[in-house]
Amino acid sequence: MASESHPNVCEPCACGEGRRTTRCKDCFNHKPSCDACFLRVHELNPFHFAERWNGRYFEKMSQAAIGRVIYLGHDGLPCPSAGPNDLHLDVVALNGVHGCRVRYCACTKSGKHWEQLLQHDLFPATLPKPATAFAFPLLKAFDLLSSISKSSAMDYVSTLRRLTNNAFADDTPDFYKSFRRIMRVWRTIQIKKRAGVFHGMHDGTDKPPGHELCLRCPACPQPVSGVLQCPVESITIRLSRPRHKYTLFLSIDGNFKQQLKIKNCDPDDIELFIAFFSKRENVEAYIKLTSGDVEKSTCANLKANNLQSQLKFISMVVSGVVSCKCSRHDMYMPGATIDLKKGESFAYTDFALNQALSGFENYPEIVCSYDIACQYSKKVQARFRTHFPSHEKTVSIMRFHVPKLHGHGHSEDCRYLFSFDYAPNVGRTHGERIESGWAEGNLAGPSTREMNAGHRHETLSCFYNEWNFQQTVKLAEFLARKLVEARWQSAVKAKHFKKLTAAMGHERTKEWKQLSTEPVVQDGEVKSVYRVKDVKVPSMDSIEARLDEASSNIQAACASSKPAKFVATGLKLEERQFKLSARAKRDDAKLKRVAADIEAERLKLRTEIDAWRKDQALYMPDALKIAVECSRAEDERLILPSHAPTKKGDTPLFTYLEQFETDLRKGQAEDALSGLRLALKYKDSLLKDRKQIAYGNRNRTRAAVLIERAEDLVRRRTAAYRRARDALTTLGMAEDDASFPVLADEHVVLKVVYGAKKLGSGKYTGSWIWDEGPRGILSDAEEDEWEEEGASRHHVFSNADADLDVQETK
Repeated sequence: MASESHPNVCEPCACGEGRRTTRCKDCFNHKPSCDACFLRVHELNPFHFAERWNGRYFEKMSQAAIGRVIYLGHDGLPCPSAGPNDLHLDVVALNGVHGCRVRYCACTKSGKHWEQLLQHDLFPATLPKPATAFAFPLLKAFDLLSSISKSSAMDYVSTLRRLTNNAFADDTPDFYKSFRRIMRVWRTIQIKKRAGVFHGMHDGTDKPPGHELCLRCPACPQPVSGVLQCPVESITIRLSRPRHKYTLFLSIDGNFKQQLKIKNCDPDDIELFIAFFSKRENVEAYIKLTSGDVEKSTCANLKANNLQSQLKFISMVVSGVVSCKCSRHDMYMPGATIDLKKGESFAYTDFALNQALSGFENYPEIVCSYDIACQYSKKVQARFRTHFPSHEKTVSIMRFHVPKLHGHGHSEDCRYLFSFDYAPNVGRTHGERIESGWAEGNLAGPSTREMNAGHRHETLSCFYNEWNFQQTVKLAEFLARKLVEARWQSAVKAKHFKKLTAAMGHERTKEWKQLSTEPVVQDGEVKSVYRVKDVKVPSMDSIEARLDEASSNIQAACASSKPAKFVATGLKLEERQFKLSARAKRDDAKLKRVAADIEAERLKLRTEIDAWRKDQALYMPDALKIAVECSRAEDERLILPSHAPTKKGDTPLFTYLEQFETDLRKGQAEDALSGLRLALKYKDSLLKDRKQIAYGNRNRTRAAVLIERAEDLVRRRTAAYRRARDALTTLGMAEDDASFPVLADEHVVLKVVYGAKKLGSGKYTGSWIWDEGPRGILSDAEEDEWEEEGASRHHVFSNADADLDVQETK
């Protein structure tokens, strides 16, 4: 009888030979059918689970329980030479474990049982009498899943057993050990297959056999059979200018998350392939010849060196790895990953670097980044002379640098000597890309630290190879995007530098362009063109007095003309209004002393405005009709010619007044830009000095007040330029006039010139206020040592960004 909840169950099947009692759990919307119809429909899907109605519910089972026999060979038909007996085989597929009945082909040329299983995309767990097999799609899925999510084999096996029987998972066969063993074999075949698709690697004497399995970075110089594809002689000739094209960029770093615990490992466990790790026997034999001591850094207490606590490695036989990668394209180098024992000794780093340099003997241009390069590079040549003499010459001409982010943790002297921020001929290389690979690979740490030594090397090598594979797949798009960006940035920065040079004057910059960008050590101090000198910073009062003096010069040129003097006085009153308004909004305006000064200034300003109104009655009588006196003098509207109603400019006198204001507004805009540049440089120097002197609450508070006054200067000069430009457009200037561009908030900035370079500053070219637009005449005070130091450093940084006439490193 049909069930009330399943009206179609147990009804006669369409074939007329049975009843509808069985349905497929894995097919979409599969209707119940008889067993014969189910087996016929699923002839090509033997690993779909069946569900049979038992009178109360649908019971899950493998197809073998309803009569499925899997015939190997003869296109799924029974072998005429085979006997009637079937063998049991547990097949692990993507949807769980299937207990199958298998009948092998018994023909002469059919092959052994394990061979027949492989021909049908089933990987046997053992060669003689296989009882368990894994479907190829399952192995592919886990290989990809573990590479992306770093899932462990135990978790995956537990998931498959739960998929098979979620309520009683222990009733499902435990195939964990077989699965782990087969995955090692599968990955060995996979990595060899992938290496065969891409270019093979050399098998030099310095590198153990098997490193041809690795994928090298295809965008970097490629050694083939120990010889570079591009002859060294031709590279040396071409290095006169575009040397970055023929430079090998390497990056070294240690990682203390990929450890190995002290445990009873299988003594018979071996590495099935050698790829990114070097043979343990070779490394151990080399370490015995070295002291293995960790040199203490004399520069900075970096975590990678001085602060490595031995306590956290107490239960570890391997404390981590040190690896060498392509610094530009973030790809692991073959054989250049070494296990560390109790810290990051330079002996391990030397071995990894030596492996990466195989094939690059006597290569003329190699740049290597390392977060402790300042310490590592001191004796590297002597160590290579002792242990790796074939690469001594190569190491002697290598340039070592500290990655940009790590450089901020080093001393100031070290930054100018080693940081990529100040290194020539390295482009936008920052040396930090090796960290991205660690962030991905560290997810595998909890599982790989529990493995046998050989299994761990294989698993990590597969992860590294997958990383290289993905980088290779994305490389063309990445390089195309970077090429477009580089061409645009190059044009923008070159244009900016040329305009900056013209603005500062060729005679002034001629001497700066002759300065060497190479840092030198003199009397124990690092000298660099990028390093700011210890110059005395002007006081805030002197800066404000200088700017106020420049503002008062606006009306001096027009003192002989009374109408022009009337307009100039109005501009001066307008400036005083905005200055007083800004002062009234400051935090200290509520103090009694400051409030009294503000009120006295208001009375004085009110008196001068009233006197100016008398002249306005003569020159602009209609303006007085719309002028409204306010309670606060700074809020009163003056109504200059640019503010007057549009139809009030019909008289000849008013036309003269408009012309006078146009000339004065241009001078006001020029003066505002000059003052803005000065205020920004002053603010930059204050920020540098604050870090050195602002210790203690008292000094910190004073520094904050001083910086706030500098920011107020910037805001006032910005507002003054915008007022002048708005007035000019009202008076008839075109909105897109290149002489006075729009000053947006993002333009009111200055590349740091009085301090160390900041992260990301290389992408920023600079605002137009430094290389474009009108320039006021520099005052004598601006020509002092402080202003000259800031201007020269700004020019040098822009020159390096534009890569124009920068002296090459010999």
